[in-house]
Amino acid sequence: YGWIKTSPDKFFSGHVSWFDPWDINNYLAAIRWGQNTKHFLYENLFTTEITKPFPIYFIYTLTGIVLPSVNLALLYHGLSMITGPFLLWIIFRNILYFISNRTTAFFTLFLVCFGGGFGGLDISMTGLTFTGIWQKPHEIIALGLFLESLIGFTRLNNKTSVYKRWLLRVTLVISLILYPFKIINYAIITGSWILLSWRTSDRVTLIKEWLVSLVFSAIILFSYTNKFSQSGFFSLLLNRYEAVNFIDVLIGYGFIIPLLIIGFIINPRINKLQQWLIVWITTTLILTAFPFGWSRLYLSGLFFPLSLLTLIKLEILMKQQRLIMVIFVFILIPLSTYFIFYQRINAVNQTDNSWMYMSKKKQLGLKFIETQKADGVLANYILSNQVPKLTGKHVYLGHLIQTPKAEEKYEKLMRFYQKEMNDNEACMFLRGNKINIIVFEDSEIQKKYSQSCL
Repeated sequence: YGWIKTSPDKFFSGHVSWFDPWDINNYLAAIRWGQNTKHFLYENLFTTEITKPFPIYFIYTLTGIVLPSVNLALLYHGLSMITGPFLLWIIFRNILYFISNRTTAFFTLFLVCFGGGFGGLDISMTGLTFTGIWQKPHEIIALGLFLESLIGFTRLNNKTSVYKRWLLRVTLVISLILYPFKIINYAIITGSWILLSWRTSDRVTLIKEWLVSLVFSAIILFSYTNKFSQSGFFSLLLNRYEAVNFIDVLIGYGFIIPLLIIGFIINPRINKLQQWLIVWITTTLILTAFPFGWSRLYLSGLFFPLSLLTLIKLEILMKQQRLIMVIFVFILIPLSTYFIFYQRINAVNQTDNSWMYMSKKKQLGLKFIETQKADGVLANYILSNQVPKLTGKHVYLGHLIQTPKAEEKYEKLMRFYQKEMNDNEACMFLRGNKINIIVFEDSEIQKKYSQSCL
């Protein structure tokens, strides 16, 4: 739709992301890296510092290697369309593990995929629901594998084959490589299942598998994170996300919370699986309250057990008051998703949005940069964020999380463009940061330095 609506004097960036477009550009840059270098390991293009390539965003680099001449945006959105059904399948098959009624299961599937929030009030807290996950293929895969390994643990018994056990272990490790912090809630949530199953004959099997899975995962994660800390992406480990408070959660989950309360009033009995879902939900919410820089990321996927438990408790009401449940599940609870979709469509008409569109003049400039042998580009932040995907070049500052010491570099970048440096200081700045190409936009033309080192 964005391509169709692009005005003749503009160039479309390839995506209409209403939040964190800088991250989408990063994933597109990883695809570009695979296309250009044919390397599986990705080098941080959002810094001009010398860094070692590392196996991160490998789904994107591999895609670029396999399809070297296909448009980046088409590849990225195509990946979402391919991986999306995988997550849908994981969600639905695990819903059927808890809910035998197909109608209720389909209601739950819709609620998990599209539910959450009071209209547009929670659009800054996309991690609470699945809204943001559907547009990020690596998150789709990571969450799908994590859900499968977590719920798969509850299916283990004395008769489970060695093959299936190892399959669950590998599934867990792959998901944790993408989100290593989730090993904590995996350990707690699966540990609670052992306690709930303590009086069964499967107790010893569950304890052994729990220990083997955690030790196996911990060894691989320790090695991976150790190498990660030495790579050009180490700044990702230092990032601190905005903390989540109680109001954020209430707004983000919206109408589903009172529905869950009503469900417990109507149907107060709980079996072992429902007890486990309650532990899953409460454990996750408690972990988000800890002062970790990444604690809010625990919320990813929590809408699954929350929706599942809600529909399980309301299954009686669904049979008696089908119309009321249809209104809640298909109209009221997904309001934020509908609002976000409307906002993204409406954003296409905002041709002054520099994250979505750029002038043809700027596009020509970037094509010129792409043809140059020199590397190391300096430009304003918004343009720098798009340079790697459009040219394959490294930039001085292109991502406030992935660029090492981003805040410090942003201050220096602003000083340079506002001509607060003298010529000698500017030369030292450029040479010290291996900058060989400088982009001056029209508003910055009058602030050029002397040509001595530019």
